[in-house]
Amino acid sequence: MLTMAIEMGDAATWASSGVALLALFFTAVQYRQQSKRQAQQEEEQAARDRAQAEASQIATRQAEAQERRAYAIEQTLHAVVRMLDESRQGSLDALPSDAAEGVPEWQLSHKRGDAYVLRNVGTAVATGVRVDVGQHPRGLTRALPEDAVVRPQEAVEFLLLAAWGAPRPNSIRVEWDGGEQTLPVTEP
Repeated sequence: MLTMAIEMGDAATWASSGVALLALFFTAVQYRQQSKRQAQQEEEQAARDRAQAEASQIATRQAEAQERRAYAIEQTLHAVVRMLDESRQGSLDALPSDAAEGVPEWQLSHKRGDAYVLRNVGTAVATGVRVDVGQHPRGLTRALPEDAVVRPQEAVEFLLLAAWGAPRPNSIRVEWDGGEQTLPVTEP
């Protein structure tokens, strides 16, 4: 008959192996839980980023709509004043017309980084201002004016990002109610 004697060194080895296996098991469980938490946090951050971008776009559209309303009120007041002057003077010929005000003209300049400034250097208010970047991906632009009102000497800022495979466009087209103009994009 064969008997095996367990020596003290063997028992310690088995015990330490068991402790190591338990530690490995708990480490794997913790790693899995941490991975799940991290994935959930990344999803929440992505949702917050999407909501923030959407809120920014909504705020921009609201500001542009408010500017259009203010311009419409301004034009209405000018028309009322013109009518009152006409009724007092009996002639509209002495009053300046809107056509004599001038036309919008545009100047595009680089601000810093990927930021550009589009300034109305003309003498007329431009309504319905929109910037077209051609084939440049929409995801690489921020705060492009869409249906904005830009008074003389006022400016709007926007970002034109460049990416590998999608370089910054060579030019942009500015469209407004009554005209359009193509401007070269200067590299930073």
